[in-house]
Amino acid sequence: KYLEGFPKIYAWQEPDKGGQTFIGKLAKDLPNLLVISAPPGAKDPSALYLSDPQVFKSKFPQLLKTARPASEVLKEGEDRVWQGNWELAKPLLEDPLILVKVVQAVESQFVIGERRNVALLFLAIVSRCQSRPLNVEVFGPSTGGKSHITNAVVAIHAPEAVYTLTSGSERSFVFSEDDFSHKFIYFQEAKGVHSGDVAQAIIHELAWGNCLRYGFVDKTAQGLKHRLIEKRGPTGLIL
Repeated sequence: KYLEGFPKIYAWQEPDKGGQTFIGKLAKDLPNLLVISAPPGAKDPSALYLSDPQVFKSKFPQLLKTARPASEVLKEGEDRVWQGNWELAKPLLEDPLILVKVVQAVESQFVIGERRNVALLFLAIVSRCQSRPLNVEVFGPSTGGKSHITNAVVAIHAPEAVYTLTSGSERSFVFSEDDFSHKFIYFQEAKGVHSGDVAQAIIHELAWGNCLRYGFVDKTAQGLKHRLIEKRGPTGLIL
């Protein structure tokens, strides 16, 4: 709200992963944000000025003129990451025995005799890329190794693919600023899931819809106010 009324808002993007993340967070609240890409040898405006104060006077206005919409810059960054990941993963993705190798990798973590369950759970988590991910319930006898199997399969996926939720972190999940679209939520302590109102709300919303809506009462200087938090999906569940 402090930037309302400004016709143009610029942000300097540093030439590293942190710079991309910074612009992504700003763009969520500033859809018309313009991005200044750091020129070679200048991580930030201070470095550009210190390199040559006289050149800075003519260079910086040019950088303002060539600033691009944040949406365009973020899309280019995502494309570069995707292309790099594709080149790295291409030999494995084109291997007809990829699922066999996945199972073997999980078995190396001392998961024995569970090949079918390992393969099913791995494919279920891959479904996060679809418009409606699968929901999974892992069940079996107590101390039968359910958590060990699930943790081993989760560990083989990218860290951002699965958000592990412990019994004491339901509210931290709801109030976090993380994006949970096309991810899985893993309830590590499933026994406590049905005992908390927050956890029940999460399960109901995510299992039957593509958006989590959680309402609560917030105490403000103007009194009690109703707030609504929304987290866009689709999101899958592991119980």
